[in-house]
Amino acid sequence: MAPKPRLPVRFAVGDVVDITSKVRIRFAGKRAVIISVEESRHSHTLDKYTVRVEDFEQNEMFWDFELKKASEGETGTKAKTP
Repeated sequence: MAPKPRLPVRFAVGDVVDITSKVRIRFAGKRAVIISVEESRHSHTLDKYTVRVEDFEQNEMFWDFELKKASEGETGTKAKTP
């Protein structure tokens, strides 16, 4: 039986996302911009995204399952791409 094809990455560099992490509480609910993508060879839920979080100086890394596409009409953000 052939393995199931891997789903494509959900986000691209420049996409605006909302952070939904329940583990890293200080970032929950923040808006961010994707600045790099590291695709997992195993599963799309293991893709790693480096983001620029609004109101934070340092870039942060999140797993796919900790992010969601920013709501339509709400993509304005103070986070800047490098």
